[in-house]
Amino acid sequence: ISSESPSVSSLDFVGEPLRLPPPCDDEGLHKFSAMTQSDESSPSRPLGTAELLVEASFADLRHGGDGDLSKAHRLKKKDADRIVHLQPFPDSWIATTAPIALGMLSDLIYSKFLQLGHDAREVLWPLVSSQLVRWSVGTPQDKVQLEAVTDDEYNGNEVIVDVEEWQPSEALVRIGCKEWSRVFLRVLDAVPDLDKIEAQAWLRTLSISLSDALVKNIKLEEKIREDIVELKLASLGLGLTESHGGVGEGNRNGQNADYLGMLPTLKTRCIASHCLQQYMSTFVDQFAELTAEEEVSYLLKTLNQSRLASSNARKDEDLALAFQEAFF
Repeated sequence: ISSESPSVSSLDFVGEPLRLPPPCDDEGLHKFSAMTQSDESSPSRPLGTAELLVEASFADLRHGGDGDLSKAHRLKKKDADRIVHLQPFPDSWIATTAPIALGMLSDLIYSKFLQLGHDAREVLWPLVSSQLVRWSVGTPQDKVQLEAVTDDEYNGNEVIVDVEEWQPSEALVRIGCKEWSRVFLRVLDAVPDLDKIEAQAWLRTLSISLSDALVKNIKLEEKIREDIVELKLASLGLGLTESHGGVGEGNRNGQNADYLGMLPTLKTRCIASHCLQQYMSTFVDQFAELTAEEEVSYLLKTLNQSRLASSNARKDEDLALAFQEAFF
């Protein structure tokens, strides 16, 4: 499933990350516990912390709640006859589980990493940010690892496969880009409670990581655009020039290369650029108030690079013709 344009998503069915559970002394949980204890089938002893959270989670799921366990006591009052909004793709990992899985990484940053200081930024944050980049941008070709494997499909012959190359679908791109916003918002909310030096260090780390992700996507986007144009010229029997670069001598014999098949990949890269920039608007004001001028300038410089890349793509008539061929 792909959207017609970056600004209009056709993937509204994709789920949302779960909220963090409330603290043990939460008033809503106490009310839920009291209601649970009043049931005849409930154990006579008070529920433990883990049991209480599990029961509240089940109540939230059964009654179509929004994941806020503090409100589980309200849901328990509801009649069992209710309207259930079915997930159109209940067996889809992307639609149901992927946002929760990536959201848990953001929750770890907010609930654990911020208190660990320098070690968290140097050791743990790179692991989380690499996953965010992998979902929102993908794996650049120069990072691909090749491995020889035996495949029954090829009669047991040894073939070379890309074991690390992974270009995410539009759904994963939108999930990954949205999670960047969620990470920033969670950290910005915690900044007032952090030591000033630690707060600035975290904001600097986040701004550099987001800028790097956007730059990687810009470079990949430009590379794909140049490849499409070169392959289109090759299909017309025109010589490949070094001005477009990217495809190289190895493709001179690929006159019939499917450049139209590369357009969806370029479109997904454009969606990544659009979403990363759009989600910046959700935190940029708060970020500008709390961080140093250097970090804001760094992000603005990266945004300008993206603007220039978009301008170059818009002026590329060969690329425009390739898209027209795909439409007609």
